[in-house]
Amino acid sequence: MIGALGTLCVAATPPAALAANADGDYAVSGAGSQSCERFVTAVEQNDESAALFTRWIEGYATGLNANLDETFDVSPFASANPLTQLTLWVCRNNTEALVEQALAEVIVALEPVKTREASEPREMSHQGESVMVRPATLRLAQQRLTTLGHYASTIDGLYGPGTRRALIAFQEEAGLDTTGLPDAATLIALLINQDDN
Repeated sequence: MIGALGTLCVAATPPAALAANADGDYAVSGAGSQSCERFVTAVEQNDESAALFTRWIEGYATGLNANLDETFDVSPFASANPLTQLTLWVCRNNTEALVEQALAEVIVALEPVKTREASEPREMSHQGESVMVRPATLRLAQQRLTTLGHYASTIDGLYGPGTRRALIAFQEEAGLDTTGLPDAATLIALLINQDDN
């Protein structure tokens, strides 16, 4: 799921701090001030502190949502889990960084596909599986599926048979599980890894 983000994160520059001193420095507190190595270890050992990192990531994202212009949610995902997993992936590849630095890289990589308008998540189901996705995110996915030649219907943010068929075609082409749903792995591959453009 996370591999698609790799090329973007390597080149990403963390966003400018909303509040910092004249040199651009600011204090990081809580779980974000810990090393990526500590985060990775907590997750791998299923340590209770792993939940602290997740809650810190949620709080950091909420703070950005409240303070960044043209931002409803810095993430296109309707839950914090994909954001946490992406941060974990960056941390695994840079264990000496702080968790805050890794998350900032993820946020920069997600900038082009962040949710800009108020859009409440909706449940989308297929073959007994369900995901929560914002209509604004599904519209981005439909636009991308159109560009790739998999979708030829209305870009409306609604999950119907045409969107499902297009998602399945993309998932098969990308070597993903063919869920027919706009799940996190599919959205990452579809919206972030756009090497064919």
